[in-house]
Amino acid sequence: MFVTSSKRPDVVHVGALFSFDSVIGKAAKIAMEEAVIDVNKDLKILNGTKIKILPQHFTL
Repeated sequence: MFVTSSKRPDVVHVGALFSFDSVIGKAAKIAMEEAVIDVNKDLKILNGTKIKILPQHFTL
């Protein structure tokens, strides 16, 4: 079966693994959250599709 058209997803989930305890991890989490807000606010960027980050704490 061939698909001739596809619907854009309503939400794109993006996983992020980093340490929440480090200085870089804390800054990265804030930066990602703010970037998601900016992208989701401007409907022209992804034509109405929203981004949602799924942060996970990671340590070695």
